[in-house]
Amino acid sequence: MTAAAIAFSAPFHGATLRRRRFALFQVTETAYPADLCIPLHAHAAAYLGITVRGAAIQWCGRTEREAKAWALTWHPAGEIHQDRFGNSGAVGLSVELRPELVLRLGEAGADLSRGLHLCDGQSASLGARFFEEFRRDDDLCGLALEGILLETLTSLQRRRLGAENTPPPWLLRVRQLIRERAHEHWTLCSLAAAAEVHPVHFSRSFRRFQRCSIASFIRRARIERACDALQSGRGSLGEIAVACGFCDQSQFSKAFKTETGLTPRQYQLLARR
Repeated sequence: MTAAAIAFSAPFHGATLRRRRFALFQVTETAYPADLCIPLHAHAAAYLGITVRGAAIQWCGRTEREAKAWALTWHPAGEIHQDRFGNSGAVGLSVELRPELVLRLGEAGADLSRGLHLCDGQSASLGARFFEEFRRDDDLCGLALEGILLETLTSLQRRRLGAENTPPPWLLRVRQLIRERAHEHWTLCSLAAAAEVHPVHFSRSFRRFQRCSIASFIRRARIERACDALQSGRGSLGEIAVACGFCDQSQFSKAFKTETGLTPRQYQLLARR
């Protein structure tokens, strides 16, 4: 798809039911016919999409979003996407933000440079409140809508940050695997295979969430196992070293002191007091 084939400052397809302009944003209510397919396009203004009724599937690159009733979708300016509406069509609100509002939000710490999507009870509450206020005609409508808009964008941001800070399930499994089998001689490829992810993705994600290298995590897991063995008095230092995955007692003693500040013997004596 060439740039010429993409309608950049595309209007909102469908039939415009109502449009209201405020100082920093504009809200358009649009009805979309059944089975409408909108090819790749983008909009000059950043906007928040609120599905009021019906449903649509949206594609943005490799990301697929299902915009069901009361789904909230943030589209940064210039985001190229396409839409396909279901057999019942849809009605939605498009809340276009003026650049100065986007800039103001960015200065306040909001990252609005990427698409965001929310479809749950929270989105239903926020979307329904926004739609209810949109249909009012009093002089406080603009103020109320701006407040709900900011609350909505904050919720989208928090959801994105929460997702980014939540370790993937495969990482939790691998951590447990390493703790249970720290004595084994792991390689990056064997751990990535256990996680069923690519080694490069495994390495980057592991460091991002664990704040350490894979080798450091395995070394700590071995030291934790050694601490348990030292406290229980099971075996000599050489036996504990080998059982925990170290090559010999010398390597074990050096790693143990680096991690704990104590030699294995000092730790053992303290643990027995």
